[in-house]
Amino acid sequence: MPKCEDQNFPCQNPDYSAFDRVAQLELINPPTANEIINSSSFCTLISIDDATQLGDLTYKSYLKGLRGKTGLYHLWVDYDHCDDHDAHTMLCVYVGKGLAEARVTDHIKEKWPSSELLYVTFFECSNRLAKYLEQLFLDSFAGTNEIDH
Repeated sequence: MPKCEDQNFPCQNPDYSAFDRVAQLELINPPTANEIINSSSFCTLISIDDATQLGDLTYKSYLKGLRGKTGLYHLWVDYDHCDDHDAHTMLCVYVGKGLAEARVTDHIKEKWPSSELLYVTFFECSNRLAKYLEQLFLDSFAGTNEIDH
């Protein structure tokens, strides 16, 4: 049995069916969880630690693409590497909505440990849809380790 399955955290073919099923019932043209998480147009790794920053690049440089954009963002940590599938599994530690650059900056300044690498994905959409999607992610995955990337 692969290590990832033994740990009950499969790195292949994550199950987003709970999210997708509800979205399909409640929205006319819903994005899938896979589209939001794995196919988002914004995905970046940010090192918060000053010692590992490259020259003048700070976390603000990495968030520049989010300037003025509203939508849904996910904050991730590298959870595990599956040697059997040669894949990294990311663990979502926060889902949020709103003006993404400002919100992610607040998380970095107020809550993110400086030694922890931060991965950010962003799905651009209206604030109203972002509120809905955020709640649907929370309803579908709260208290589990099932949102993986």
